[in-house]
Amino acid sequence: MPDVQIHRRLLIATASCAACTWPLIAVSASRMRHLGIMMQLPESSAEGQLRIKAFLGAFGRLGWNEGRNVRIDYRWTAGNRELLDSYARELVDADPDALLAGNGEVARALQRVTRVIPIVFAETIDPVVDGLVAELAHPGGNITGFMMFETSLAGKWLELLRALKPDVKVVAVMYDPTVPASRTLLPTVAQAASAAGLQVSISAVSDETDIKQFFESAQYVPGSGAIQLPGSIMGRYRNLIVKLAAESRLPMIYGLRDNTVRGGLASYGVDSVQLYEQAASYVDRVLKGEKPADLPVQAATRYELVINLKAAKQLEIEPSPALLARADEVIE
Repeated sequence: MPDVQIHRRLLIATASCAACTWPLIAVSASRMRHLGIMMQLPESSAEGQLRIKAFLGAFGRLGWNEGRNVRIDYRWTAGNRELLDSYARELVDADPDALLAGNGEVARALQRVTRVIPIVFAETIDPVVDGLVAELAHPGGNITGFMMFETSLAGKWLELLRALKPDVKVVAVMYDPTVPASRTLLPTVAQAASAAGLQVSISAVSDETDIKQFFESAQYVPGSGAIQLPGSIMGRYRNLIVKLAAESRLPMIYGLRDNTVRGGLASYGVDSVQLYEQAASYVDRVLKGEKPADLPVQAATRYELVINLKAAKQLEIEPSPALLARADEVIE
């Protein structure tokens, strides 16, 4: 009988131990997680809200609900570079479980502050050139995400410009010199223009004065058209760029739909909203324990051609029926 009593005591002790530890395990599994999100757009912008809505929708379908099992802190820089480092520090000091960066510039600011907290970027041009990752297949470090463009896309912008303005002779290219990946697109544009027998004028813009000077110079060159390469400064002055392009009657091609919706002539580029939906899957995987170093950077899979017929009419441009048929969206 003593053996039975000892065995019974062991069962009771084991059961008591399990009863004590089970609640701890449950709490650990369901604890509130913390995510920091830093966006390059103004909080009031429709584009920014669409991106966040897409992210939260996809995040919710993966089982994450803000206020229930995840707390989210937001920072919106509105393209103001002076806010980048201070906002990055604020988010990192809050010790989140993961960070979501809107674009490459935001990602670099966060990476300057932490090499430990996992970071997922939603839209960058070339994360290798930007110094964010070692290579696309094996990012290394604490960061990974989704890229917007391959360099070959820059040639497509020139093709679109020529399709809308067949008599173009000079291509004025605007780029942001503070974005390393933006500079990598320049050779592709130059090579494509040279092959087509076109002249190229390249201008770096860093502020409002540079942007105004770009249009003042380009509008007096006969047969001019323009291409705006993506960059943070372009996002900050998006409305001004679209306005000046219209006032100077300069046909300009963009890499983002946002510009065309605001009155720009045409754009060909990634569906940014889709990238934020995809980014949710990586944030989910990071929160569940996977390391960014093991998650390959993914390229965009869907591009969209958007044409603004109102802007075309103001420029006395009549897009061909074939081009309109190819468009994913025609704004009238």
